[in-house]
Amino acid sequence: MDGDERDSERQRRATPPALTLEEETERIRMYQSQPDLVKYTVSTVPARKIQIGNWQRTTDNDNEILAKFFFRIESIAWEIVDDNETKRIEMFWNNISSLRMISFEGNSILKVELEAPPEFFTEIDPQPRRHRQWMKIPDFTNGEAERCRIHTVTFPEGVLESHYDKLTHIDDLLFHKSRGPFPVHNYPFFSQPHQASTSSYANGGWFPPGRRF
Repeated sequence: MDGDERDSERQRRATPPALTLEEETERIRMYQSQPDLVKYTVSTVPARKIQIGNWQRTTDNDNEILAKFFFRIESIAWEIVDDNETKRIEMFWNNISSLRMISFEGNSILKVELEAPPEFFTEIDPQPRRHRQWMKIPDFTNGEAERCRIHTVTFPEGVLESHYDKLTHIDDLLFHKSRGPFPVHNYPFFSQPHQASTSSYANGGWFPPGRRF
């Protein structure tokens, strides 16, 4: 068995088994019938690493990289504390091409593929116990989030699973996108230049044909 086959086998063993159709249907019914106060509660999940193309941030602090799932406005956001400033990358559900979560080597990994670049914000005048305010800003990832379709966010194992389960069962479209092929697009960038760096393919989280999951 070569290295690629061993990686695929480890990933297969680490990924939780699929639910039956009856179990999936019951899960969807359960989440969609929740009272609004519960149904629309924002999920906040501490992450350890975010990577988009060649840009990445890592932390051991629970408050420096956060994934947020907004169920009322139907969006996902990554919040990153950088030099005491909180910045946000936000994408609406209808901009998601596909998404996938795997458990691998003690981590939970969320991959999100986009149809178009996300939006970028910075928090302005943060005050305790006050509604947070955000201002739209240019891409702060050295252009990688405007170029690369796939975002890869790594979490400590066990903290993401229940939030991802709700995210992919509360909306029919996200449910199907989480169960379909990943990635959907054959090219990892929003545009197709004549030449592309191999390192961008590797670092951007692109899966070559035959290695989708």
